[in-house]
Amino acid sequence: MKYGESLKAHLARYKRSVLDIPEDGTWVRNGRTYPHILPSALQDLNLIEPIRSQCLFYMGFECIKRHANFPHLNSSQAFAFNLFFPWLTDSPESCRSLLHALGVGGRVKCWKFEAVLDWEERTNFDLWLDLGGHGQVFVDVKLTERGFGASRPNKRRRDKLDEIYRDRLTGKVAAETLDGDAFFKYYQLLRSLSYVHPRNKRTLLLVFPRANERVRVEAQTFLRDVVLESCRPCVRIVYVEDVFRRLHENRVRSPRVRDSLQALGEKYALSGPSD
Repeated sequence: MKYGESLKAHLARYKRSVLDIPEDGTWVRNGRTYPHILPSALQDLNLIEPIRSQCLFYMGFECIKRHANFPHLNSSQAFAFNLFFPWLTDSPESCRSLLHALGVGGRVKCWKFEAVLDWEERTNFDLWLDLGGHGQVFVDVKLTERGFGASRPNKRRRDKLDEIYRDRLTGKVAAETLDGDAFFKYYQLLRSLSYVHPRNKRTLLLVFPRANERVRVEAQTFLRDVVLESCRPCVRIVYVEDVFRRLHENRVRSPRVRDSLQALGEKYALSGPSD
């Protein structure tokens, strides 16, 4: 069974046995019900219990728009909150543990989920970290998606390529990437790449499960064949399984963080180093 189907089957069992929800939710795209989707009225339960109330307050305060598939238990938006929010809102020690698990140095000065840093360009990052003198980190999270997001060329996107991306990506990718179908094949990845630069210590992290083979192959191909060697240090693949293992190994003392780590493993079928 492929990773996406395997995780959805696990999440369907989790919905019934852990959340005690027998009802299936509806996919708005086709109107059909699926066992890994929460009923819309219960979608808040997609956030793990140790952080749920605080995370909901943050989402309301920041006016964060939920993705259409937020009720899906495999929602990558919910997954990003569940993975990062416990550590960022706990203590400086927990923040350091998260940065270590991500392979990033420095100290978290400020952070934002669903961050849009340029309202003209409008790329939305799952998480943005400001590390002060150590630069900035842009995080793109995937879970069971089949890719990062290609796009069909149209006039608006071609205009954005000419007016915004061509200048921002020159010197970061092979020149032919900006003149052919490759730009639209890697549309979302290239939009994210336009924000990074080695001189400004701006780094893009592509965070996803190693088990998601299609996303893994796309990310590896993008780094190898599209991103120029001089820019590759600015883009890093970070596997969820490794993040989870390193967080376990850090042994943070906070009970809230420990409970969150246990809830993460239970929900997403992640194993710690001693399991």
